[in-house]
Amino acid sequence: MVRKVVLPARPIPLAAAFCGFMAFALTTSGQVAPDRLADLEGAITAAEGALRDGDLLGRQDDALIELQAVLNSRPEFADARYLLGKTLLSRDAAEAAATHLEAAARLAPDEANIHYQLARAYEQLGRPELARQELATYQQLKEKRRAKTP
Repeated sequence: MVRKVVLPARPIPLAAAFCGFMAFALTTSGQVAPDRLADLEGAITAAEGALRDGDLLGRQDDALIELQAVLNSRPEFADARYLLGKTLLSRDAAEAAATHLEAAARLAPDEANIHYQLARAYEQLGRPELARQELATYQQLKEKRRAKTP
């Protein structure tokens, strides 16, 4: 089945674009039934909105709640694990952040930003060798991406 892509007349927020992409990917892969997508889309949009809000520190609690709700239903959702880990890291919860970022790295090993945040978590935890390894992985993935870009 060929799907026609219609570009919006004006730019759409990143969260909305992300949710649209995830909805398409999850339903076409059969990982999520179409009737469950609204819940996942709403939770991710709310979490990203909370993180982007001007009162970031006050809204991080909202983001954490939304991301945990997503992970309760989809523990293998790498993007939610990444966002949760990044948020926890910003709150000086490096051990919990590392747990989620390690899971995200297992689920999406080619995502450079996950490895960068994991390197930061290891650095905060006083694990310099692991931090260097993750930073090297991050740099390799960025170089690979640059090589593919014309």
